Amino acid sequence: MELIGKYIQYLRYELNSSAHTVCAYKGDLEQFAAFITGGKPETFTPLSVTRDDIRSWIADLGRRGEKASSLRRKIIALRSLYRYLRKQNLIAANPGADIPLPRLPKPLPAFVKEQEMEELLQESDFETDDFRTFRDKLILEILYSTGLRCSELTGLKDSDIDASRMELKVTGKRSKQRFIPIHPDLLRHINRYRTLRDAHCPDHADRLIIGMRGGAMNNSALRDIINTELAPTSASKKSPHVLRHTFATTLLRHGTGINSVKELLGHSSLSTTQIYTHLTLSELRQNYITSHPRARASESDKQPSAPSDKLKSH
Repeated sequence: MELIGKYIQYLRYELNSSAHTVCAYKGDLEQFAAFITGGKPETFTPLSVTRDDIRSWIADLGRRGEKASSLRRKIIALRSLYRYLRKQNLIAANPGADIPLPRLPKPLPAFVKEQEMEELLQESDFETDDFRTFRDKLILEILYSTGLRCSELTGLKDSDIDASRMELKVTGKRSKQRFIPIHPDLLRHINRYRTLRDAHCPDHADRLIIGMRGGAMNNSALRDIINTELAPTSASKKSPHVLRHTFATTLLRHGTGINSVKELLGHSSLSTTQIYTHLTLSELRQNYITSHPRARASESDKQPSAPSDKLKSH
């Protein structure tokens, strides 16, 4: 287990991996160690592991009903561990290198309809002096207008808002920073919110968004707020990430180039952003089928025809 501990430290301090990744990989590796040693992970020595050991573990997890996404992460965690050990010249080959990754289904991301978002963000909603009400609406507006991740919003500070340049400085995954433009109404609402916040709790945490007692808001509380705010909508899921999807699809639908959307979302790879093009193309196809007379005729031809009266009589 000593080598696993050193690897986890390497992830955290040298690769600057997210806390979520570090925690997940640590759990995966400890689970593997327990499997290999028959429940005695403290005796685990990764240098003796073989490809067949890893295959046996993955097969066992599969029989237990582990999801494909979880299996993929566990294999990747092992590959990463053994890449580290090779870098340290402790092994000659990576036993997880050619273990195939399970394929994942690719469902289209959920999003909120544009009209529904407009109904949720009426200007009259911001004509209140109630701190909680104003804060919750502002959270909804920021996520919809910027596409921030949940943790990016909870980590945002007042100093990250540049009013003169009309933009936010966002610190994303691996501490990578990007700048996102904001519109005048959003800036006006942020300024009004800060006045209400400072009156509500003068000694609040050094965060833009705070809890009712002045502390930094955690991701769980943020998700609860968004779930409540999106309750009236028809979206199949109601979470901060759904608003990130909504932000991206709205931009693409109105003609923003995919590379610009990639930069605004902070994606490291264009392939991650391309799922939103599939979503908008799917919507366009459905609109075409329901709107164009020739398309409607073709779709009706595909439907099974009703049985004739003559056939019914038999």
